[in-house]
Order: sequence, then C-alpha cells, then structure tokens
Amino acid sequence: MLRFLILFLFSILLHVSSQANVLSTPWEQTENSSKQLYKVQMHCESPLNTGEFQQCHLIINALNASRGTQSLEHLKILIGGGMPAHSHGLPTEPIINWSHASKTYLIKGLKFSMPGKWVLHFYIDDKENNIKDVVSFNFII
Repeated sequence: MLRFLILFLFSILLHVSSQANVLSTPWEQTENSSKQLYKVQMHCESPLNTGEFQQCHLIINALNASRGTQSLEHLKILIGGGMPAHSHGLPTEPIINWSHASKTYLIKGLKFSMPGKWVLHFYIDDKENNIKDVVSFNFII
C-alpha cells in the first residue's frame, strides 16, 4: 500500500510540474512585412490567452542588406486587428513604444476577449526614410 501511495504522489507531482512548464513557455511568431522590408518577431512571455493583459514585444530587423545594422528604434508602430470571423476589432487599444531596456518594441494593453482565430496588424512608419509597411500575424487562442 505504501508503494502505491508513493507512486501515486510521484505521478501527481510530475503532472503538476509539467503543467507549470506549459504555462511558463513563451509564445512567439515571426513574419516578414508585406513589402519584404522587415522581419518582425512577436514574442510574448507566456502563451497567448484570454482575459489577461499579454506581456509581448516586437523585435524588428531590416531585411534590406543596404540598411545594415541601422537602429530601428525611431519607428512609429500602430496596432490593429481583431477576430475576422466575428467582424470585431481588438477589445483594448494597445500602444507600442521602444523599450531601451530590452531593445525591443513593448506592446502595452494587449488583451484578447475570447478564444478563436485572431489577426494582429502592425503598421510600421519609418518617417526618417519615408517608408511605410505592415506586418500581420494570424493565430488561434
């Protein structure tokens, strides 16, 4: 009986620890912009979910070799999107600002209201070089 109890408790411990790892796994997706000017990675600290504000960043790299390692911290980025199947936009109005600490663009105020298919559009405005582009991310929560 004692062996059974120890085995049972050990299996519960394994299950709980595996669930904790799943919940803490970051989520990320990478897409190229529509004009193929930027490679954009959206990185979130945990899997996307409903009802909570998401902790996400955009990592933006120029795809044009002639632009080299030019800093892209001067870009103005706006966000749009929603659930196309339900014909509604985002439930919040997220803002995106450059983070000197992480050297990425921090997305503040992003929340999803229900499970399903979502799309996010990031409108990139490089006023210094007179360039406008957009990158879209499609995913299911």
